[in-house]
Amino acid sequence: IAGNMVIATVPASSVAALGDIPGVLRVVEDSRLESQLTTAPASTMVDPADPVLVGLWDANQTGGAYDPAIIDSGVDQDHPGMADIPSRTNYCSWYLVAASSDPDFNDSYSCDDEQSHGTHVAGIVGSYGTPSYPNHLGMAYGVEKMVNLKAGWLNSSTGGASMYWSDKYNLVDRALYNVSQLNPGTFADDVDGMNLSFGGDTSLDDTDGGRFWDSVISTYSDLPVTIAAGNSGPNNVNFSDPAVSYNAITVANYSDAGTTNRNDDFLNSSSTVGPTADGRRKPDIAAPGTSISAPNAFWETQPDYVNKSGTSMAAPMVLGVIMDLADAGVFDELAVKALLINTAQKNLPGMNIENDSDGWDPALGWGAMNAFAAYFHRFDVFQDAVAPRGTAGDYQLYKGTMRDEGAAGEGRDRATMVWNRVATYETAAPPSTYYSLPDLNLRLYQESNEALIDTDFEGPSNVQQVRIGAGASATDVVINAYAWSMLYAHGGATQPYVLATEEGFTRVDLPSQFQGVAIWPSSVEPNEVFDVTFWLRNDSEIASHNNVFNLELQPGWALISGIDTQDVGSAAGNGGVTSQVVYTLRAPNSEAGAQVITVKHSHESYNEPYGDFNWNINLTVETDNTPPNPSPMSFSTLPFNASTSSMAMTASFASDIHGPVEYYLDYTSSPSGGLGGSDSGWQSSRSFTDTGLQTNDEYCYRAWARDNASSPNTTSPSAIACSYTSQATPTGVIFGAVTTTSIEVASGSTPFNLTLGASGLRLRNVTAATASGWQQNNSPWVSSALTPASGYSFVAQARNGDGDITPDSPASLRYTLANPPAANSLTAVSDSQIDVELHPNGNSDQAEYFIQNTTAGTDSGWINSTSWSSAGLSCETSYNFQAKARNGDAIETIIVGLGSQSTNACGADTDGDGVPDASDNCTLVSNIDQRDTNGDGYGNICDPDLDNNNIVNSFDLTLLRNDFGSGGDLDSDLDGNGIVNTFDLTTMRSYFGSPPGPSGLAP
Repeated sequence: IAGNMVIATVPASSVAALGDIPGVLRVVEDSRLESQLTTAPASTMVDPADPVLVGLWDANQTGGAYDPAIIDSGVDQDHPGMADIPSRTNYCSWYLVAASSDPDFNDSYSCDDEQSHGTHVAGIVGSYGTPSYPNHLGMAYGVEKMVNLKAGWLNSSTGGASMYWSDKYNLVDRALYNVSQLNPGTFADDVDGMNLSFGGDTSLDDTDGGRFWDSVISTYSDLPVTIAAGNSGPNNVNFSDPAVSYNAITVANYSDAGTTNRNDDFLNSSSTVGPTADGRRKPDIAAPGTSISAPNAFWETQPDYVNKSGTSMAAPMVLGVIMDLADAGVFDELAVKALLINTAQKNLPGMNIENDSDGWDPALGWGAMNAFAAYFHRFDVFQDAVAPRGTAGDYQLYKGTMRDEGAAGEGRDRATMVWNRVATYETAAPPSTYYSLPDLNLRLYQESNEALIDTDFEGPSNVQQVRIGAGASATDVVINAYAWSMLYAHGGATQPYVLATEEGFTRVDLPSQFQGVAIWPSSVEPNEVFDVTFWLRNDSEIASHNNVFNLELQPGWALISGIDTQDVGSAAGNGGVTSQVVYTLRAPNSEAGAQVITVKHSHESYNEPYGDFNWNINLTVETDNTPPNPSPMSFSTLPFNASTSSMAMTASFASDIHGPVEYYLDYTSSPSGGLGGSDSGWQSSRSFTDTGLQTNDEYCYRAWARDNASSPNTTSPSAIACSYTSQATPTGVIFGAVTTTSIEVASGSTPFNLTLGASGLRLRNVTAATASGWQQNNSPWVSSALTPASGYSFVAQARNGDGDITPDSPASLRYTLANPPAANSLTAVSDSQIDVELHPNGNSDQAEYFIQNTTAGTDSGWINSTSWSSAGLSCETSYNFQAKARNGDAIETIIVGLGSQSTNACGADTDGDGVPDASDNCTLVSNIDQRDTNGDGYGNICDPDLDNNNIVNSFDLTLLRNDFGSGGDLDSDLDGNGIVNTFDLTTMRSYFGSPPGPSGLAP
């Protein structure tokens, strides 16, 4: 009965009746599963099914030069998957002395396997397949040598294999110390691992058989041994012998369900469950051992491979992986045991022990073997040793990061510690000298706050494991591996062990690299009350916790405030700091010379103490008669004009052992007679601004400093430093006489104290980029060599007695006078229009002109042009003209006469086309129809200016070419014949580079 399921064998005819029984929900047929060596590589993860994972076999780590030994019922060394080949040699020896006296002995005195158990076990380690079964590969199919140690024999009574202890002892001794007896006698090597798949129940925790293997492993280095846990589960009362061995790897059996998918794996209930009689945690690990198809000793008449089940099959699975790991560089028996246990998987769906309190399960041990994880973490092992508790070296710390990888990964990260029980090997016999197991413990802490995450204090066991909490994200942790035994029974000074971890772990020391940091006066006066601030910087690799400061004072000192002994919390590694403590102390009442204040530091971190370590603070107790430094005092910023009514300054920094230093900025005088001026008084600030002063007056100052001694000491004063206040910015400029080439200008306000020091006034013509030069009066300045009728911008500047210049005053604009214009030309362009052209007479283009036709009584108005057309006149009539000019300030010149001009004769027709010139849009080219397509006042016949830019050029030629050959009323049809052709092109060329026209009309 298993849970709520009943397993029974019934006739097929009775199945229906079973379903009619009340309470029966389902009746299903039990099915047999087959597991083969073709699935074992994936199920053990020696060759993961996931192609992304690079396993041992992918890296060609298949056993290589490492030589496993199988202690069993012999091996059929002619089996086609096990026989000698160029890359494989079989060695064997048999010892059947005790067996030969047994009445049930029914075997041969040879290495051959008469029962088939040994061939099957050996093949799980080293089968290299047969032509019919090419993929039936043992876990270490690439080993160069296989050692067959036959101590088991065919029992005629049971049909099974039996073995006597004494025969086994002698064979093990031969394999370890007399290899010349291994046939064919050329072994000349070391056995690198052993498997024993024999045993029996025992009610004892510690047996001769177990101690024998403890002595073998303890004495013979780098020799891991795997032992089958037994097949008496799941309700066994007793554990198995010699599987109780401390130092051997005891292997339980689970089924891989005949698939490469580990998610359907499940425990074989026949596997013997632990713990041992005294509660030791055995078995160590589980491996596939159910329905394993491996070499068949009777292959001559039966299939090459046959199925067998039991921990006998699971144990050699582990030995095969151990040989592969040795090929990958892990051959220490403690290292490989710790590595396999630490990487064993606890979170497979069918065998989930992830939430077990200690991570160990009575049936599965520490989990299901994961050869890929072991290979991946092969370098994450530490071989160390600890001294007995209470002596130097009784612990070792490790730092790293752990997290819960969840169901998709390997579950909760962990660390596993393994060590050997010491027993002295004796030839072919259980040891007479053996010792109780040293008690070692593990603690796992969160580094940042020393929170205890997990512990393993399991006294009887020599395997300990700690794990990160369920669901934990990446967490920095510290592991403490330490001795609990105060004396080792084996008498050794230390107990070696191996710790297997996750990747990235390192050995670290208990925090001891600290830097004391203190703030204190180097000298104090008798009875002086002062503060000492102290803290520590942790330069160690890991955080320290429970840091304690203990203040020690010499006689005569007093603690006024603060706590003499206090916990200052944690300090992160690599530069983290503790909390600061402040001690307020009173010095002795008399001078005492050199004194020492001591702060003792200790901490207890990760269950280990440190300290006390003394940090000494040296100082003297003496009367202070020394002023601050420097003395004489000085200015860091000399007095300077901050405004027209203030001076600013800064004293140099002064230092003194009795701070805080105070400063005095002292007003001494005003050489210029300025009013105001005051002192700062004693103040903590080095800066001072003296206000209420007069504009552009000189003020002088000096600086002092004093300390905070009981009788303050004052420095000598600094040298006196003087400076002028700022000058006032002039309000603007005023103008005097203005001519056509000069402008007279003066400041609108007279600056203060213009005659003091470097004081002065300057007037600037900004437009002309000229200036008056600095003058100590407000006399007008004449800006000359200017252009008539031009505008000029002027500003004023002032400076104080130190030569500091004010900003510009507001700017003012003034124009020079204009020159009267002169006549340039009077031109009659028709019988009704006269064009007037003036000469500017040196005026700038800023000048304006007023032109009058005095005869007609018309004028141009004020225009910024020297040209004007007087139109609408009578033909053959004389007209008189006059003009004047003015500047930008509207100051006018005198009026000047320009002379007279007559219009053309009445009705003049220059081109003879019958259209008077005054009305003719082409006065020089006959065009009776007056055709003007674009309406610009020029007839087409004299208007090749197609783009109307007042000149005939290549742009017009391009436009004509675009119309070439076109008809219609186009402005490019110059001759008016209804089509654009070569005649029009010829006309355009005659005007090239010239304006259109002329026209008698105003275009």
